[in-house]
Amino acid sequence: MARLLQTPFLPSPPSLHAARRRSLPGHPRNGPRAAPTIQSKIREIFMPALSSTMTEGKIVSWVRSEGDRLAKGESVVVVESDKADMDVETFYDGYLAAIMVEEGGVAAVGSAIALLAETEEEIAEARSRAGDGSSSSPPPPPLEASAAPAPEPHVEAAAPAAPVAKAAAGGGSAVHPASEGGKRIVASPYAKKLAKELKVDLGMLVGSGPMGRIVAKDVEAAVNAAADVASAGHSWCCSGCTSGGSTEECCN
Repeated sequence: MARLLQTPFLPSPPSLHAARRRSLPGHPRNGPRAAPTIQSKIREIFMPALSSTMTEGKIVSWVRSEGDRLAKGESVVVVESDKADMDVETFYDGYLAAIMVEEGGVAAVGSAIALLAETEEEIAEARSRAGDGSSSSPPPPPLEASAAPAPEPHVEAAAPAAPVAKAAAGGGSAVHPASEGGKRIVASPYAKKLAKELKVDLGMLVGSGPMGRIVAKDVEAAVNAAADVASAGHSWCCSGCTSGGSTEECCN
């Protein structure tokens, strides 16, 4: 016991303290550090769910083109849902590197419709990814045409050309007044735009959307029905002319 008390206290050398600190878990060791790797940031722009019942959306138009610089909150594409047409905005800054679903195409909710590159140097890589066929968007459905048969030719001369909606009304049940009784016509913005371009009277259409809302496919069906009626009348006219009748009496 006396020997223990008489034993002088010798402090540990600094090198020993340093070795102990390095041996502790989590203590940084001296030496060269690995260079941090910088990963490219290529994000997908998804088809959003614009309503609780929406399962897929149609690309009406791309507001920006490939290679354009985008800012957060800027409109990129116009999407048609089962209720209305809406602008879709980007949540990040970057470049619109690749468009994976073209205008008129249909994509399921949550699927990629475009790629957004963070820097201009990453555009080529993003386009390469898009070219690998990573998009699983289904093809657009065929346009609905009127199921009613075309009217048979009559002996009377063909009537003069009428507006698209009126001609379609005589060719099938796909179209009839949507504003009977003075009711307001309810149509999506894209359907109104399409009807104006194709000169279709929305008051003669029946909407297939929710609550009888007129959507783009209703306008397209009316145009197809009108084309069938016009084609049938023209065929009868030509056959009448070739059978010896007067051209003025037949076609006028």
